[in-house]
Amino acid sequence: MDTMRFDRREDMTIGTVKEIMDIINDKERVSESIKNSLFGLLDGYLYSDLLPKSKETLSVDLSNRIEAVVNEIKQYPSLK
Repeated sequence: MDTMRFDRREDMTIGTVKEIMDIINDKERVSESIKNSLFGLLDGYLYSDLLPKSKETLSVDLSNRIEAVVNEIKQYPSLK
């Protein structure tokens, strides 16, 4: 599993943080593995398996929300 490291405090807006928290707390059952990956976003880590896992196990609506967050984060500068 590949990981992208980014500066969450520098690049992520409060709106994105709120969206991640809303997804974590969504009434739909989100697996612990996906929750851990979502919490990783708040620490500045994007795990490559987050999106495929969400598309396999979650509703289209929720996985689309995760995809939007992931696509935003992929635009951030990567830390080495």
